[in-house]
Amino acid sequence: MSFFNSFFRFTSSSCRNEISFRGIINLFTLISSILVSSSTLANVAVWAGFGGAEKNDGVFVFPSSADSWAGYSNTNDSIYPLSFPEGGIITFTASSNTAVDVRFRLEWQSYPDVDPSYNTSSVNVNGATESIYSIAIPSQGNNTFSSFILYLDDRDAPVVINNVQIIANSSQSGCDSSPQSNGVIKVEAECFSIQDGIQVETTNDTGGGQNIGYIDTFDSMTYVVDVPSNSNYLLSYRIASQIGSDPGFRIFIDGEYSDIFAIPPTGGWQSWQTQQGRVVALNSGPHVIRFDAASDGMNFNWFSLTPTSSAVDDPPPNGDDIDVNGVPVDATKWFHQTRLPNGNSWWNNEIQHYTNRTQNSYVSDGTLKIVARKEAFIDQGVTKQYTSARLNSKFAFKYGVAEFRAKMPIGTGTWPAIWMLGKNVSEPGTYWRTEGLVTNPISWPAVGEIDILEHWGSNQNFAQSAMHTTSSHGGTVNKGGRYIPTISSEFHTYTMDWNADRIIFKIDGIEHYRYNPSVKNADTWPYDSEFFFLLNVAIEQNIASGFTQSAMEVDYVRVYQSGNLVWSDEFNNESDDSQLSWDFDGNGIADALTDGLLFLRHTFDLTGSPLFDGVIASNSPLSLEEIESKLNLVYEIADIDESGNVDALTDGLVVLRYLFDLRGDSLIGGAIANDATRTDAGDIEDYIQSFMPD
Repeated sequence: MSFFNSFFRFTSSSCRNEISFRGIINLFTLISSILVSSSTLANVAVWAGFGGAEKNDGVFVFPSSADSWAGYSNTNDSIYPLSFPEGGIITFTASSNTAVDVRFRLEWQSYPDVDPSYNTSSVNVNGATESIYSIAIPSQGNNTFSSFILYLDDRDAPVVINNVQIIANSSQSGCDSSPQSNGVIKVEAECFSIQDGIQVETTNDTGGGQNIGYIDTFDSMTYVVDVPSNSNYLLSYRIASQIGSDPGFRIFIDGEYSDIFAIPPTGGWQSWQTQQGRVVALNSGPHVIRFDAASDGMNFNWFSLTPTSSAVDDPPPNGDDIDVNGVPVDATKWFHQTRLPNGNSWWNNEIQHYTNRTQNSYVSDGTLKIVARKEAFIDQGVTKQYTSARLNSKFAFKYGVAEFRAKMPIGTGTWPAIWMLGKNVSEPGTYWRTEGLVTNPISWPAVGEIDILEHWGSNQNFAQSAMHTTSSHGGTVNKGGRYIPTISSEFHTYTMDWNADRIIFKIDGIEHYRYNPSVKNADTWPYDSEFFFLLNVAIEQNIASGFTQSAMEVDYVRVYQSGNLVWSDEFNNESDDSQLSWDFDGNGIADALTDGLLFLRHTFDLTGSPLFDGVIASNSPLSLEEIESKLNLVYEIADIDESGNVDALTDGLVVLRYLFDLRGDSLIGGAIANDATRTDAGDIEDYIQSFMPD
């Protein structure tokens, strides 16, 4: 993926003056030259303070010096007019170190012609972690509004607020959730107010209609339900799943974690069954109900609330800490690069935000998923219609073999890449610049770029490798590739073999490009310093109109030098005891004179024959290469005394003594480093034992 094209354009923005009358007519002097991104969506508000209310980079403050009526007016005229004959919903993300009440107001137009008007209830934002908040809007009849205002009720309490969306409920056929004759409220799944990542399909369930399908982890649907009377209600769900889904859905009612239900196998995607959930207490009036997918592999047709005399159930345990089928990437190995390099956009006219959210990058079932999504998202004061992730490795190297196994996303406009930049690149926002680890910044393309793999949805199944230097960049001629018919449906192995003379690219062991310029100088060969990995899925301007989401899936990334594995991420959710174990020869036992001696020799930097001769167990099922790979991987756990180093005569000697059944002082005497933090014999014994084969 080229750092940026030779001829790039900034995303255009429009500038206009916004006049607001809130009690004093000359207030307009406080609100001028409000910049609104041209990509702002119709239902996303853009805010300007009035009456002394302050806003800076998404941080809202109601200062003690501000007027009592101070607040924030929406300057995005494209959201008007607003009407809510079936009610609606306001959602936003927010965080604050102190409790802050946030509320909204809808008016016919600016002061003094405010009637008809409607004031929402307040929600309390309290927590340093960004969370989703929602406020339901009851039916406003035939009233329409042309003014949307945000207020804070607490002075001098900063709160970060992003992505405020206001959406009317659907009035489509079949979306009437009025109580039935028995008081049951039934809500069809397709009658969401807001959805993220799901699709609607025809159902063969009783009554026909549509259902929600193609659900992935972190997808969600939000509904506004008007409850007629105070009562306890039993939640029920109509679901289908071919093989089951666990944990299934988490349910939030008015922001409170209220239910979770796993889905058993029903026998097919259109084999439906109704599953009962918890009993909850609801007051009369509108409520916001959000379904968050904690796993995939399920279809959803409708849910219902049935009045009941049964007691309210306790809320489910764990809350947001429930173990969903996906965890964040390893922060010790990867950095989320999210900063817009030119303040408004990314290079190459990319139209996405890169985020650090698990919705866009997570690890599950042994692979990394980088997910590009169609969704409104505001970051750094800029609204974009798509999100994705861009990872920087916290590891850099010079010369070696890089190998990864991956599947590409699909869809015109998707642009995934696994590539490399020189560690000293001057681009703001990289891990190396952010951490102050760049001592001699070098601009692109002089810093050098290695594209191990690029794929374009507009040229489906073509895999390309490319080199960018000052002698050839932007539309580079230094490239090669081939078609892989199953590039998005099956995993393939991609390698880059780099030394001081040439760089070779292969797919599944077959070479498709070799870079070896006859003259190697600064213009053609900036590849004599350390480089780091970048993994991302970009979105191009020609993205298909029907695109919702697609993911690049990576099984592993590995780096070898001189045949030794020096760095990797296997993207395992949990420790893999078959790798992180003292059983190096794979015979099921940790032996002193086989595994112990292998480890001790390896800590003395022995490789090849000096490492293996006379050591390997006769019943070992592993090749010499596999054993050496296991020895390299175990270095993640091999610092026994936690001195910060893996030492032959401390860590290696302790392991060898343990395998000879020495314990206590006999185990650690004379073997613990002076700067060790784990020095208790019992702790060391327990630690070593935890990685013994079963």
